[in-house]
Amino acid sequence: MSFHAHNRCGLQSGPSPSQVEWMYGEELIWIYFPLSSGEKICGIWILTLPGGLATVAVYTTLGRSCNFGPYQEIERRTDIRLQRLNGGSDGFVTSLYYNNLRPKSTERVLRVAVSSTKNTIADVPKNPLWPISKIPDACRSTGQQWFYSEGTLESVRSIDIYKDRSNSNCVSILIHYENSTREVLGQWRFDHVINAMEKYEVPYLIHLYLGFVKGIPCVKNICFNLEKDYTGWVTIVMRGRLVWWFSELGGYVVHKYDV
Repeated sequence: MSFHAHNRCGLQSGPSPSQVEWMYGEELIWIYFPLSSGEKICGIWILTLPGGLATVAVYTTLGRSCNFGPYQEIERRTDIRLQRLNGGSDGFVTSLYYNNLRPKSTERVLRVAVSSTKNTIADVPKNPLWPISKIPDACRSTGQQWFYSEGTLESVRSIDIYKDRSNSNCVSILIHYENSTREVLGQWRFDHVINAMEKYEVPYLIHLYLGFVKGIPCVKNICFNLEKDYTGWVTIVMRGRLVWWFSELGGYVVHKYDV
């Protein structure tokens, strides 16, 4: 893995994701973790998975976390080697240093370093946080690596939708909340079609059109207002949390709502 820099407006300071994939001759998984105003990274770990693949996990001052790698179920986590680069006594991360993505997968050795404030104490867990979940059976049988994302459906102000240019499937959503925080569910990119789904009135329901691409479950469309029931659409109450499993091609949603 590697990192991809962009400025506050979402514009890249280097090649676009599409250009990066063209240079390396393959499709990559893109994970976007937006930070809100005043939110800082205070915990960062290197996770070395069985087989040598290394990924990064982060934790913020708002208690949010992200693992930039495929989901690892509970029984496999004991084999993961952890190296913490920044903890509670190190303060807030001010700079992140990393090596560029190499063309050959055999040359992609991840190197990461951080600088931090050192003058503040932050509340950081000893180890990165893992969700308590299992990969759904519908995803497990596809032979793809699956990634995990989750966000609340309450106090939503608006939602941006990212659609793949090749098939118009909904690859991810960027949720804007009333407290000005944001959360991404799925695989977000700035170089594909992005539609804004504004909320003019408080929505009580959200509608998702589910389907398949090459036999892999996916989300084909999403909207707030659906005039009548159509085959393939699923309606979810805007309460609780939405889990969005995603892979190179697919997407699978699970609604976590305790009535």
